[in-house]
Amino acid sequence: MTVTYRESTPPTTGSLELACPRCQAPLVQKGETYLCTFCGPQGTLRDGIPSFASPDFYWGEIPRDEMQQILEKVRRRGWRRAVHEDLAREYPDRYRYLFSPLRADWFYTGCVTGRGRALDLGAGWGGLSLLLSRLFDQVVAVEGVWERARFASLLFANEGAGNALAIHADMHSPPLPPGAFDLVVMNGVLEWAALGGPEADPEAAQRALLGTALRMLRPGGSLYLGIENRFALIFLLGGRDHGSPRWMGVLPRPLARWYRWLARLPERRPLTHSLAGYRRLLQESGFQVDECYAAFPSYSYPRVLVPMADPRRLAWAAKLSLDWRGDGLTLGAHLLHKLACRPAVSRLACPLAESLVIWARRPARAASRPCPHPGLRAKLVDQVISRWTDLGLEAPAPSRLSIVSTSSNWGIGGKVSWFLFPPGARRPTLVARISRTPDDGGRTANEHHALTSLSQFGPEISNHLPRAMAHWQMAGHSISLQRYVPGESLARHLCQGRASAALAAALEMCLPFLAALAWNTRREVRPLLRHPFVSSLLARAEKARAAPDCPDSAAKLIANLVQMIEAQGEAPVPVIAHHGDLNAADILVYEGHFWVTDWEWFTPEGLPFLDLITLAASAAARTGWAAARMVPRIIRALVGDEAGLTPPLSSRERAIGREYAQAAELTDEVRVPLAACALLHALLKDREARYSGSAEPLSEDGLWARAARPLLVTAAAAEKGGRP
Repeated sequence: MTVTYRESTPPTTGSLELACPRCQAPLVQKGETYLCTFCGPQGTLRDGIPSFASPDFYWGEIPRDEMQQILEKVRRRGWRRAVHEDLAREYPDRYRYLFSPLRADWFYTGCVTGRGRALDLGAGWGGLSLLLSRLFDQVVAVEGVWERARFASLLFANEGAGNALAIHADMHSPPLPPGAFDLVVMNGVLEWAALGGPEADPEAAQRALLGTALRMLRPGGSLYLGIENRFALIFLLGGRDHGSPRWMGVLPRPLARWYRWLARLPERRPLTHSLAGYRRLLQESGFQVDECYAAFPSYSYPRVLVPMADPRRLAWAAKLSLDWRGDGLTLGAHLLHKLACRPAVSRLACPLAESLVIWARRPARAASRPCPHPGLRAKLVDQVISRWTDLGLEAPAPSRLSIVSTSSNWGIGGKVSWFLFPPGARRPTLVARISRTPDDGGRTANEHHALTSLSQFGPEISNHLPRAMAHWQMAGHSISLQRYVPGESLARHLCQGRASAALAAALEMCLPFLAALAWNTRREVRPLLRHPFVSSLLARAEKARAAPDCPDSAAKLIANLVQMIEAQGEAPVPVIAHHGDLNAADILVYEGHFWVTDWEWFTPEGLPFLDLITLAASAAARTGWAAARMVPRIIRALVGDEAGLTPPLSSRERAIGREYAQAAELTDEVRVPLAACALLHALLKDREARYSGSAEPLSEDGLWARAARPLLVTAAAAEKGGRP
């Protein structure tokens, strides 16, 4: 067996030269030693990584021997097996921390546009630097623990981040030239500044570290700070701040020192502050504070960012159609969520948030000069205000807009949504959907095109779509601007009451829209195997089945579905438009009305049945498989076969299959292969969702196996010329 992984290679720093940690003079590399003309040898090149710190120091989330075992597994088993299989199974939280695209969604709210250079101080395993490498020309990750720096270097080499460089060095004295970076990142680092640093006093160490960050930034460059709030609700209720004794962090500093001396406790190394304390610390260190946000559920996974300057927005954000629990909702965040849902006290809840996101910058040479490189947030707000009446919005245009940022968890190709509030408004007026990376495959533009083209049809379609306002390319990102539509996601409604009954009601509610979509967009009829979507679907299936990490049960199921499709390859199939990724979270319900959102996977050359089966499967997954038995019944209704089914299909279930088949003008012979195509697409979407985090749907008794059984029975009976 061939083990595939890339070793760290000698670093290519481009135009960035390493500098002496003591005097900042340029370093000269001679062999594997870095020399300073004035200070002598400063570091070595170890395993292809510039090393300027002792390899003996260790601090980490897991014990040192376990970290070394992970590195050894990478060497023996290869990167994919050691990381994407073993690490994902043994340390799922750490794997998600490495690869979740949510981790860098704070980037879009800052005074920075990407490109240039970014410095990640205290980079850990390198997951955040990996995400930043897709946004910047060059990323430097400085980490003081050798094992973590070694893993970060392997991560960059094997995940295609050739513009990212890992350096093993003390973050207080990185071997880098001053004024070379556009962004310095300190994510969960500042509170640990005294750990291994030269200063014994924690606050003095924090000032020294902020001084280092200021020195690394060019004039006008930005600092991102993600950190805990000293006076968070969970800590006021007795939660342990970084493992310290209860209430130690919230006590006044003199009283905390007396408490520590009386109880003979060691010096408390991690140190957190309130928002006002961070502002003071940053300003005294030479920074200018720009923006502050409360991050939910945490700054590590900032799914929702609420501006601290406008805390009233928290009451609205708390009722968003987002499930914070999916990202590790702590007890404090849960209590704060309940508190924030009450508008009367939401203004008080925002300062009690557990996590803060703070943007600051090194002042430009002119003290009164505004940010010389306005970020995406400032550019978008200026563009919307200047074109307010052109967008068809009621005059006068507001003088400013407040933004609440939310994120989806679907891969690096997902979207960040900004909800724009005029002053005094209780609800947002607009939603800006922003691509996470400059290259999103045209999906944001495709969503704008879908909403624009489908709105031309009758009210049975247009009344259920958000209004497309504009599409812009801005700061290297694609932005789709839409009119805000209210409502809670269908996924949340499905979690209330009887799951199976709720799923049937949801499908019945959406059926007229899906049937109208099939009827109004129906084009030519083609043989199944010549349908453009089916061709790409079969190619995806072959790739998934050949993947080394594809379970045997999934490979067998994929093969059976492909066989069913190919057996009816000449069956006539109408070409219709479809959503392409319709799930329960994409449908917003409000006072008996619903809207269908997230059209980035729209195609005018789609398949019947696909949206309906994808919606049923995703809804079953959202209810914890309580409604999984409903999916085979929906498929039986679509293919028109209920022989041997116990209990028989209800009139509601029969209507779902009959009405949709009539709208798309489907013959009986094509229903089974169409259902197989839709089910295969839903299965592959689940496989391609790297961060879905559950293997249960792929088990032999999981959702996909249950859903495929009626198709297999019907297909087998058709081959014998009879009914099952």
